[in-house]
Amino acid sequence: MAAKRKYTRRKRRTRRTYRRNKSNRMPLFLAGIFVLIVCAAITSCINRQDDYEYDPVTDVQMNTENREYNMYDMNNLISNNGIYSYEDDNYTSQFGVDVSEHNGTIDWAALKADGVQFAMIRIGYRGYDQGAISEDAAFERNIKGAHDAGMQVGVYFFSQAVSEDEAAEEAKWVIERLHSETIDLPVVYDMEMYSDETNARGNTTTREQRTTDAAVFLDNIANAGYTPMLYASTGTYETVFDPQYLTGYQFWVAEYDTVCSYPYTYAMWQYSESGSLNGVSTNIDLDLRLLPKQ
Repeated sequence: MAAKRKYTRRKRRTRRTYRRNKSNRMPLFLAGIFVLIVCAAITSCINRQDDYEYDPVTDVQMNTENREYNMYDMNNLISNNGIYSYEDDNYTSQFGVDVSEHNGTIDWAALKADGVQFAMIRIGYRGYDQGAISEDAAFERNIKGAHDAGMQVGVYFFSQAVSEDEAAEEAKWVIERLHSETIDLPVVYDMEMYSDETNARGNTTTREQRTTDAAVFLDNIANAGYTPMLYASTGTYETVFDPQYLTGYQFWVAEYDTVCSYPYTYAMWQYSESGSLNGVSTNIDLDLRLLPKQ
């Protein structure tokens, strides 16, 4: 009987020890469950955030809350017979034009004498109907004339891309065409919408697709060593593109008014489509380039 009682006491102690060990494990078990729940919640939040903020083009996180405002004060804008200039403590400006074959034959020396300092020249375009890429018929003549007149030169391409592949094709075409040229200013992506009755191919794409196409073109231009720039009007920039994904590029804004109301950063302002200058028989687009002082 004594041995049996001894065994029984030992057995009871073993059960108590097991219960204590089991009790000690319980907080660790609950803590593990809590950690798993927290990790799952954090992962879910990150995934939701990525869905909202993820840049599908460059695979970088974007700041969707803040877009940088420009520092220009339009009270410092000066108009001299419709020719604008700008000057403040931090910025100065240059006067320029943008042209294509639609402006006919241009006397670039006369434009220079009228005060034109730079020119943005259309290098080519994709047709809005069939989608073929063509060089602007006056490109060679215009870029030579602008250089000979001593102007700084940039180029723009009129896009009707409907896919990333087409945007990359356009950039490749521009880069190859520029190999034999010298330019000082940016290479611009110009994608515009046509009226509905034209059935323009660019009208069929989504805002998301147009944004991605623009970024593909501009990134390819940057990778080739040129400065990329996006062109759009203040009225269409927010609807044609999704600006939160295009803040890393210089912006050329079109707004035909006595001041530019666009609040965010921009490097050039196209302020008129009906300029009249010596050396060109048609109306001509007028531009202001804003330059930070050194």
